[in-house]
Amino acid sequence: MDNDVKSASRTIEVLDLLASHADGLTLLEIAGALGCPKSSAHALLATLARKHVVAATPTARGSVFKLGHHIFEIGQAYASNVDLIRDSRDIVRRLVDTCLETMHVAALDGGQVVYLAKEEGRQPMRMVSALGRRFPAYGTGVGKVLLAGLDDSAVRDLFPTAEQMPRLTPNTVDDPARLIAELAETRRRGYAVETEESSVGLGCIAVPLYDSSALVAAMSMSVPTARFPQERRDELLVQLQAGARELSTRLGASTYPGRISPGTTRCL
Repeated sequence: MDNDVKSASRTIEVLDLLASHADGLTLLEIAGALGCPKSSAHALLATLARKHVVAATPTARGSVFKLGHHIFEIGQAYASNVDLIRDSRDIVRRLVDTCLETMHVAALDGGQVVYLAKEEGRQPMRMVSALGRRFPAYGTGVGKVLLAGLDDSAVRDLFPTAEQMPRLTPNTVDDPARLIAELAETRRRGYAVETEESSVGLGCIAVPLYDSSALVAAMSMSVPTARFPQERRDELLVQLQAGARELSTRLGASTYPGRISPGTTRCL
């Protein structure tokens, strides 16, 4: 087992151990339970403490280690995603029943989107996609919504040059400066539009989904361009935004912003 994998395995062992000892454990107790040298346990705990994954508290028997607040934050993020997947299903299905087009819910993971929910449309020429599938964020409507919730500097870090943005179709945005400009427009209007950038013959509109503290996902409707004139897009956008408001309320959002603010997206 290489050192990185061994360290990851040992980290999980530490967290499992502390989770079963609410009063905390000392360095010697942790090293003994794991059967590892005191120096190794100390180095690992020091790293976890810097990341607030564990916390050290002085006591009469020495420093006692407990789970830190970052574990709670990770758990809350996971719980939000579970709620998001569960709560999105009936809204997505209802929108498909009403609008007849394919729906997706996706979250951001680095420079990619991950599809968390999907409902096929009731029309011909449906979109081929799958739950759990990853797709470059810059080439999708949901991705542009989620990238719009990042600061421009964070977007540039993800896509510093055109080499990081290979075209998916002839219409895909493949220039960082143009992407930044499009994201500014997406923030202003509060939704994203994509025309044949991810798949030839398909367009989509996408809107943000919020919980109580962040932009957590995006919801989109994909439509063949042959039946996606401006009038139809405007009609579908009204339905999509209404569904997004309802879902965001379920997830704990007190308001549904008309614009997308940079620095609000929470990644997986």
